[in-house]
Amino acid sequence: MVDFAEGVRRRVREARDALRLARESGDTYGAQAYAADLEEMLRLAEEHGVAIEHAADLAAETQPDSGQVG
Repeated sequence: MVDFAEGVRRRVREARDALRLARESGDTYGAQAYAADLEEMLRLAEEHGVAIEHAADLAAETQPDSGQVG
């Protein structure tokens, strides 16, 4: 179970980082795809009792206007 939990946490970090990069570069499609991936990883973590630090903040980042300057 430890390997599974670490894998989920790693995927959350990767999706979060990719989402931020996509938004910073103006990649709308990429941002949507990475937001969906992040949402899915957070859902999976919750379903399996994997604690994700700042999960509520990360979930808010998946919203379309989150992180957008303007």
